[in-house]
Amino acid sequence: DYRGIIVYRSKAYKDRDSHLFRTFKKQHPEFLYVNANARHYFKRKDTTTQLFKAAQLDHFLPKTVIYPTNYSTELVESIKQNFHSDMLVIKPVSATLGYGVNAIKLQDVDSFLRLILCNQHAIQPDSSSGLSFWKNNQPSTFIVSEYAPSKPFSFNNKIYDPTMRIVFLMHHDQGTVHVNVVAGFWKTPTKELADPHATLTDKHITGLNSGARYNGLFAEDEDWFKIKNILQTMLPQLYKTMLQMKDENHDR
Repeated sequence: DYRGIIVYRSKAYKDRDSHLFRTFKKQHPEFLYVNANARHYFKRKDTTTQLFKAAQLDHFLPKTVIYPTNYSTELVESIKQNFHSDMLVIKPVSATLGYGVNAIKLQDVDSFLRLILCNQHAIQPDSSSGLSFWKNNQPSTFIVSEYAPSKPFSFNNKIYDPTMRIVFLMHHDQGTVHVNVVAGFWKTPTKELADPHATLTDKHITGLNSGARYNGLFAEDEDWFKIKNILQTMLPQLYKTMLQMKDENHDR
């Protein structure tokens, strides 16, 4: 029943929810906008976490807690009591491309939080994007997650801790959610696990890496079969919850 389908790609991240685009959508409801519902839930990591919990799918996420960006000894103790893994991942609530994301040892959480929340001036201008974000930004909250290891990936005789990126299409039509899992590939951090000089962030966090050196490493058939089966089950449940939450918020 729609006049057409619109895919909007902004040139800059800050323009994804621009006034121009929001006004256009309001003036032209006769079009179907790709990601019109999903955008709200995935542009911030806190709303993404809330969505997974509401859908009872939070077992797919590592343990995650959101904290205020106000340093205190109580904050440090709370993190140490909530997490028992040796490694944590600290990231901003709203950022992309790996900006502000750092992997640290649990024992270093106090000194690290002092650096990014109190002593940002000590962060060098040429620091990695994981640290430079905190020098230039001070959001009201941040996320701490338990480190979840990936499947070790061998590339050029070196072992990496990769992240998988998955492309899928999903739509809701007459009460049925349709999922088409298109493709997936491994993306490696810049440093191998055995590198004695690399930081934990270098070895475990994938960021804004350019070139085929860090991309395009396709999953093996056995892994891909398992992944597709998991996504075919959990993605419709996630999307139905998203639509329900949207209707509930609209009614309010």
